[in-house]
Amino acid sequence: CTADVTIVETQGLPYWYTEEGSQLHLSQATEVYAATLPSGRVSVLKQLEQILPNIKPADSVLWSGFADGSALVEVPALLINGPVLGGGAPQIPLGAKPLAENQTFAALLGTEQRAVISQLASERQSVAAVFGVRSLPDADSWITTHAGEARGEGARRIPDRQESLNLLRDGVIGSFAPLLSAAALTNTQVPMTQAMVTLVSGILGADVAAAGRRLDTIGINVSDIDSARMAMDNIATGKS
Repeated sequence: CTADVTIVETQGLPYWYTEEGSQLHLSQATEVYAATLPSGRVSVLKQLEQILPNIKPADSVLWSGFADGSALVEVPALLINGPVLGGGAPQIPLGAKPLAENQTFAALLGTEQRAVISQLASERQSVAAVFGVRSLPDADSWITTHAGEARGEGARRIPDRQESLNLLRDGVIGSFAPLLSAAALTNTQVPMTQAMVTLVSGILGADVAAAGRRLDTIGINVSDIDSARMAMDNIATGKS
């Protein structure tokens, strides 16, 4: 292929969607960062803003990759909910039925889920800092981006069981596994991230982390952080 291809990576979905029979209903999510590969092609992002007005330019795919907190919000929300760990939905009297508009993804997140998300966010920020990536979103910002509003047009619906399983699998492969790989190279401890991977693997009955986007699978076969950062910079700028 001799074409000059530009790949755009976003921090998360720029819209929520709901299937209603044969129709697909889209509603705009909050702002999400987007970066190009090779980096620096801001004009491409400007053209995309015509159909995706809520994307914001990021410096590189390295930053937007670390800034993708979808898994650290989705996995705890979908895994941890029950009598011991309640969600964030309004409490209703015995015998009453919950309002449909309150059955949203954001309602899955209570105090306990948010505590887990905060720990996952802290681990992600620690690994990213070693690679020179700072100014990442905090836990609350990630929740706002990936959980959606509590109700209304900007709300995110609760996925069905099959979609939830797919989200768990994708979260490990595309987010947690690369973070574990980067953490291993930098000797950074990420126990909560590892715990989430172990839980998901047990539920899915497969070692999904083995299929993840590890550093070695994208051509970074080095043993020191300086060489890894250089290799990532080369990939981001299109030099390799």
